[in-house]
Amino acid sequence: MSFWTKHVPAVSPPARYGASTAYDPTTQKVILFGGNDGSGPAALLNDTWTWDGTTWQMQHPATAPQIDFQYNGTLMAEYGGTTSMAYDAATGQLIMVLAGGNGSGSQSILVSWIWSNGNWTQEPIQTTSISSLSIFYSTAQKALFAFAADLEGGPVINSLWKWDGRSWQQIA
Repeated sequence: MSFWTKHVPAVSPPARYGASTAYDPTTQKVILFGGNDGSGPAALLNDTWTWDGTTWQMQHPATAPQIDFQYNGTLMAEYGGTTSMAYDAATGQLIMVLAGGNGSGSQSILVSWIWSNGNWTQEPIQTTSISSLSIFYSTAQKALFAFAADLEGGPVINSLWKWDGRSWQQIA
């Protein structure tokens, strides 16, 4: 017995891996951002799509996350960083977080983006030792959390972070 139904819409995002997706109950749509099209090491995608259960539609936000960008003079795309996305029911925000560094272990950052009214808004950049993460919402705690890892410069170190509506705070 299969619970999956294959949809073949007329328009779809290009093939990719490593994209972030989450359901946004305020718009009743799935939001898809970014990924890699597999054509090479720098084949990063910075596009945003929505899925309403029937149709994919490419979005054209006035501001959007850029995976390949400069931070303090360092190119932050060659780091193998991750993005993760989840809806925070406590704040009513759909949050996407980019975590990563420049690959040398000398600089890692968290960049949080909020999707609202068809546009991305960037929150202040936080410097951390995090190079990979996955975010999730806890209904019991009514909060958004990030399980994070520092993968650079030695043994893997895990940590837990909590979103306060504007920034991430390490709690464990």
